[in-house]
Amino acid sequence: MLSSQIEKIASLIETRTVVVSHEIARQLPRQPGFPPEASFPLLLPNVLPADVDRVLFLDPDLLILDDISTTWNTELGGSVLAAVSDQVIPTCS
Repeated sequence: MLSSQIEKIASLIETRTVVVSHEIARQLPRQPGFPPEASFPLLLPNVLPADVDRVLFLDPDLLILDDISTTWNTELGGSVLAAVSDQVIPTCS
């Protein structure tokens, strides 16, 4: 089931498999009640190939109801990052 979903996504956009080494995994913060994998997006610059120009990271619990290309094509105005606040966890230390 999952592989067919990934194949559908890959037919629409370029996809890449990212494997996290043990060395990088050890960099993930360890806090009670907060799985280390939740901070994985912070390590994307360390694990993505250098030729990747732009990344759209979406939390797996996100429900997309419309064309995501508007988000992808949003001009960043020279910024290297755009983000939205989490309604459940509004700040991060």
